[in-house]
Amino acid sequence: MIIKLESAFKKIERQRKRLIEELNQYNKSQLDFHPKAGSWNMKQVCLHLIVAEENSLAYMRKKINALEELDNAGLWSKLRLAFLNSVVSTKIKFKAPKIVQLKEGDADNLDYEQLKERWDKVRRELHNFADKLDHKASEKLLFKHPFAGRFNIYQLFSFVEKHVQHHFYQIDRIKNSPGFPQK
Repeated sequence: MIIKLESAFKKIERQRKRLIEELNQYNKSQLDFHPKAGSWNMKQVCLHLIVAEENSLAYMRKKINALEELDNAGLWSKLRLAFLNSVVSTKIKFKAPKIVQLKEGDADNLDYEQLKERWDKVRRELHNFADKLDHKASEKLLFKHPFAGRFNIYQLFSFVEKHVQHHFYQIDRIKNSPGFPQK
């Protein structure tokens, strides 16, 4: 893999492992706790992150077949990424884009171990995808964010880092909510 890309991937993987370590501290009732009706629990937060990465990978797999038709990342994508990352870096709550929205109960039938395995799988697949990219392909606008538009894979990894951090804040809000089950 391109050294710069490998470094970016390792960074998001370390962060994912920190989030998993955080979630490993909680029992089933804590992972399933909803602070209020209609709000996400910790498992749903995890599932949302997984679905976002699965969708991103599926989109890039489709776009890799039309590589020559794609533009390279440029100033405009850098500006859009800076804006997106600055917004996502806040603790402000946002409604997820429709493509990654979850409904109450979406994670109920999945146990936490299944979620971890699913996230492991998509990360392995993301690593394998990135590993096959040469320098030319890595600069192409392969990824499309539902609101902010197209980015290259480096920019995707930058967004993933900020996105996961944003949901660390959400997990903190959940565990500090009134009524959060004690062990």
